[in-house]
Amino acid sequence: MNKTELMAFEWLKTSKGYTEDQIIRNAGTPAFVCTDGKRFDSRFLYGKKILFSAKQSKSLRPDDVIIVFDRDKFVSNFLWHDRFACPFVVKIMDEHLKTVFVSDHVKKEIRKLVVAKGLSDDNQAIEYLLEK
Repeated sequence: MNKTELMAFEWLKTSKGYTEDQIIRNAGTPAFVCTDGKRFDSRFLYGKKILFSAKQSKSLRPDDVIIVFDRDKFVSNFLWHDRFACPFVVKIMDEHLKTVFVSDHVKKEIRKLVVAKGLSDDNQAIEYLLEK
């Protein structure tokens, strides 16, 4: 299990009252199927976005519960069918599109490189780093 799934596993035990043997780890989406038939998936919050691949979104049922974490803490949960009303942007990624998220610290360092090397923008700085 990844870190978000571990936090969700603990949340299912402490907040929902499941025991370890009532929580079944699923290899796909959703991440957990409980012995009572309820299904849960865990997501990490990226700013105000929650990301799903197209394949993952197709695997979810309307009554599946999405558990949201930000860093090391629980933020919220919502039913999949309520995703348009939740306080986050639920983004379904194109399977052919690759996205890389960088921290604010990395963004600042890239901007320093732009200035130091006389590059025109962040993209040139990234290309420069990739060539090295």
